[in-house]
Amino acid sequence: MHFGLFTFYLYEILHNISMLRGIIAIVSSILGFVTFVTFLYFIKQGKPHKILNFFADISYPLYVTHPAVGYYFSVIMNCKLDIINPFIVFFYSSTLFILLAYFLHRFIERKCILFSKRFS
Repeated sequence: MHFGLFTFYLYEILHNISMLRGIIAIVSSILGFVTFVTFLYFIKQGKPHKILNFFADISYPLYVTHPAVGYYFSVIMNCKLDIINPFIVFFYSSTLFILLAYFLHRFIERKCILFSKRFS
């Protein structure tokens, strides 16, 4: 009886985790689609948009930093700080890697672009 109860609880935990992952996948897909349509709308209108330009500028540093920072930060928050709510982890890790990408763009990428223009 004990083993059956343990199996039931394990099934419930795994089922809830897979449901949460499914919900997160659906929400992130919808956000990605909305972001794409928004970008497309502003491109078709020919209107510059500060937020879109900001994310266009930091897109490469964001691409480079988000996997490592997001993974390690979420592990630290989940394991060391016992923060289990995935939305809190997502918010703080996203904020951290956007800030890191901005600083990389501002202080490294821009200077490298200016340096490379001297030789082209």
